[in-house]
Amino acid sequence: MVCTFKLVVSNASSLLNDNDPTKLEAETRLNDLIRSFSSLNGLVKEADVQLVSNREKVADALTDTLLTLDKFEQGIMGCIEA
Repeated sequence: MVCTFKLVVSNASSLLNDNDPTKLEAETRLNDLIRSFSSLNGLVKEADVQLVSNREKVADALTDTLLTLDKFEQGIMGCIEA
């Protein structure tokens, strides 16, 4: 999955200079997304879903990941529109 997202960033920003702020922002958002997915994955693997508090933590982490994914999409759109 990580390779796919990296390919999306690479393709979307291919016409931009390496130091272009829009490209750098998209790369930062990609790193944030990777961290968010990793964090969510770790939490899901370790959480005892029988406990309400753990289910809430997973739900919060999922919400954060979806927000991060939205920011990533905005970064890609910024590259395409630049």
